[in-house]
Amino acid sequence: MKRALTVTGFVLAVLLVTELSFRIYLYGPYAISPWRMNSFTQIHDSGLVQAATAPGVYFELKPGLDTWYKGTRFVTNSAGLRDREYTLARAPETFRIAVLGSSWEMGSGVALEEIWHSRLEEALNRRANNRKYEVINFGVDQYGLGEIIATLEHKVPLWSPDLVLVALTYYTPTVLWKDPPSTYELTKRRHPFFGLHSLRVIDYRLKLGIYPSDDRVRESAPNVDIIELQLARAAASMEALYRQYDAPVVIMKLAYQPSWAQKGAESSPIVSRSPPLHYFDITDQMINSGHRPSELRISVWDSHPNRLAHALIADAVYENLQQRNLLP
Repeated sequence: MKRALTVTGFVLAVLLVTELSFRIYLYGPYAISPWRMNSFTQIHDSGLVQAATAPGVYFELKPGLDTWYKGTRFVTNSAGLRDREYTLARAPETFRIAVLGSSWEMGSGVALEEIWHSRLEEALNRRANNRKYEVINFGVDQYGLGEIIATLEHKVPLWSPDLVLVALTYYTPTVLWKDPPSTYELTKRRHPFFGLHSLRVIDYRLKLGIYPSDDRVRESAPNVDIIELQLARAAASMEALYRQYDAPVVIMKLAYQPSWAQKGAESSPIVSRSPPLHYFDITDQMINSGHRPSELRISVWDSHPNRLAHALIADAVYENLQQRNLLP
């Protein structure tokens, strides 16, 4: 009996060490913290979002958050934006930029001050003379073109921007743009700390199918033709909003590895031929930055840009805005 208990204890210890090793490998040292470990979810079961109040926006971040997401402190302001507080009324001598997009703009897995829009705001103010810059972040993880256009129509005008930046990754145009939009249904909060991540990784690598994915994924456009139609519709909407705002609207394409640039290739010819919109693609600057793709991701399992990648994006965006004389 004593020997059986010893063997059982040894096996449990090996399993525990194996599980901890997998967690640290996948998530880093945050894996030992229940609070941070439970933040490694996807946005819909994170407890961070709610059904949107504005038409067509579908879902939005909750206001006043101060918690963790992807192992990083996650704070939203009183307007439900992952950003610092701004007054709704623009102060004199202030140039205001609105940033829209999905997870890269929300800053999935990096601190607020490390996101490229925060770095851009810091760089602009550091070089400014008798002027203040505000770069306000409207990005939310898993937003598609439908949510971005609805945000442009119903949320952004309240802030009276002088310039609008719409960032597209290869993922953004693939989300199916439903009209009319569906009603958003909240899902239960997940607690990954209590899962067996070692077995999930083994199951995933060997394609055993034991653990079906429980991630809530946005419905994708069924083919390239639908994606192109969505892009053309978005460009037309942004052109109309350009005239309404009387402010430049810039569409930017973001990627840091060649395969992503190829996946999003259909976006370039459509949005770049949509005057009076401005368009630029920073993927070549990212790919030719001298850094391997593995150096620009937040972890071995998550390809969202890390702090280094966000710094490179901020520099590339600043350079392109200057070249196009879009800054005062």
